Amino acid sequence: MQGDPGISFVRLEDFPKAQALRKHIPEKIERLCRAMPLALDSGTLTVGMVDPQDAATRHFLEQVIHPLRMDLVAIAEADFDKFLRSEATGPELEASKESALVLDDGEPLGGSEIDNLLSAVIVKAIRSGASDLHLEPRKGTFQVRMRIDGNLVETTDQINSELGPRIASRLKVLSDLDITERRAPQDGSFAVRLGTREINIRVATLPTNLGEKVALRLIEEGGVPLDLNHLVVIKPVALMMRDLFLQPSGLTLVTGPTGSGKTTTLYAGLHAFWDAHPVRNVVTIEDPIDIRLPFANQVAVHEGSGLTFARILRSVLRQDLDVLLVGEIRDVESAAIAFEAATTGHLVLSSLHTHSAFDALARIRSLEVEPYMVGAALRGVISQRLLPGICLECRGPVDSDREREAAKELCDRRILAGDDLASGALRAGAGCPACRESGVRGRVAAYEVLSISPKMRALIESGSPDHALRSAIREGEFVPMESYVRSLLVDGIISPSSALAAFPSPASVRSDV
Repeated sequence: MQGDPGISFVRLEDFPKAQALRKHIPEKIERLCRAMPLALDSGTLTVGMVDPQDAATRHFLEQVIHPLRMDLVAIAEADFDKFLRSEATGPELEASKESALVLDDGEPLGGSEIDNLLSAVIVKAIRSGASDLHLEPRKGTFQVRMRIDGNLVETTDQINSELGPRIASRLKVLSDLDITERRAPQDGSFAVRLGTREINIRVATLPTNLGEKVALRLIEEGGVPLDLNHLVVIKPVALMMRDLFLQPSGLTLVTGPTGSGKTTTLYAGLHAFWDAHPVRNVVTIEDPIDIRLPFANQVAVHEGSGLTFARILRSVLRQDLDVLLVGEIRDVESAAIAFEAATTGHLVLSSLHTHSAFDALARIRSLEVEPYMVGAALRGVISQRLLPGICLECRGPVDSDREREAAKELCDRRILAGDDLASGALRAGAGCPACRESGVRGRVAAYEVLSISPKMRALIESGSPDHALRSAIREGEFVPMESYVRSLLVDGIISPSSALAAFPSPASVRSDV
C-alpha cells in the first residue's frame, strides 16, 4: 500500500468492539473489499481497508453503509485476516464468559468447552434484551441469531458446524429431553440465574436437512411488570380491561398472534384480581408454565403422561376454585369445559389465536360451543399486538420519506386524521448506537377491547351475524385497535411505520365501527 497523508494507519487491537459492528458490512462484502467496520460515532462509521487507494471499492463501500458516513483508515492485511477468523471465540463471546450462568441446582453452567460457549451465547442474548435465541445449522457453521425488539438479528458469533450437534445434545440434557432422538421435534425447559436475574428458558428442537435447529425462548422472572397500568398506557382502556378481569364469574378471552404478549396480559389480569381478592383460590393450567405466581396453584400440561388440557380442566373443577386460567382454548373438548366452568360461578381467563376481538366470536363458533352458552359465559374479549417502540435516545419529529409515507397511508386508512399530521406530534427514531441504528427500542402493546353488553349477549344467544353485533355496540363498550394505535402515535410512543405493522392490509381496517 502506498502512503497517503490523508489516511491514517490503525491496528485492530485498538478497536475491541469492532465485532459488534459487522452488521453494517455483510461478510461477503468484507471479504470482497478487504474492508471491515471498526467504530461508529454520531452517524459516522470508521472503516478499515487493506487497500484504501482503491477508489472504486471506496465508492462501493459508501453506498453499502449509506445513510451512515464513512471515515476511511488503513489496516494491515494480517489484522484483517485475524478479524475474519475471530468467529466463535470473538471478543463479544470472550467478554460474555466473564459472567457464567448458574443452574437451578446452584452449579454454574461452565467448565467444558460446550458449556462455556453455550453460557457465553445465552448471557449475550440476555444482556441484549433478546426474547428468543436461535441456533441454526448452516453449511460450515452453526449460526446464532437473536430476536431483539421483535426483529431477528444475525450476530457475529459463527460457531464451528462440528460443535452444533454437541450444543444441541447439551441443551437436551439440561431440558430433560431424549438425547438419542434427532429425527423428531422435542421441547422442554430449564432455568438459570445471571446475578440476581432469574430466566426460564424454553427449548424447542427441530430436525433440518443440515442438522438440528434449536430455538430458545428467554422468559425473565420480573422482566416485565405484571401490572395492567404498566402494560396498558391508555388509562381508560386499562380501567376497562381491569373491570373484565374483576368479574365475579364468566369468561374473558385474550387473543392475538403467537408472541403478541397474551400470557403477560393474562398474568397481569390475575394480579389485578388477586390484589382485589387475596383470599380466593386461583388455579392455572399452562403449557408450559412461563412465570411462577406466588398466589396461584399452577399445573403444567404433559401430553405424554396423559395430563391434557381437557383432563386437567375436569379435575380442577373439583378443587373448589374461584379463578381458573386456561393457557389456551385449543380444541372442542377444552372449549366446552371452559365455557361450562364460566357459567357455573367461576371466573375463567384464557387465550385464543385470532386477529381481532370479533374474530374470536367466529373462532368460538367453530369450536362448536352453543350460542346460548357463549352468550351466558362471555364477558369480554381483549385482542392485542406488540409494536416496536421509539428509541428515546434518538426520538425526534418525523422527517424521513419512509415515515411520511407511512403517516399518509395511516390517514388514507382513517387511523390518523389531517389534524394529527398538522399538529407535529408524530415522532420517529433517527437511529443511534443505543438502538443499533434502527430507531426502535423495546416493544409496546396495542389493544382492542370488547365488553359484552346485555344487548349484545342476547344477539349472541340468538346466533345473530357479526354486522348485527357491531351495530349493537354503544360508546364505552368497544375500543377498536385503530383508536388505541392512534393514541400511541399522537403521544409519540410509536412511529407511523411501526403503527402499520398492526394493520398489514387495508382489509383489516374496520371503518364501520
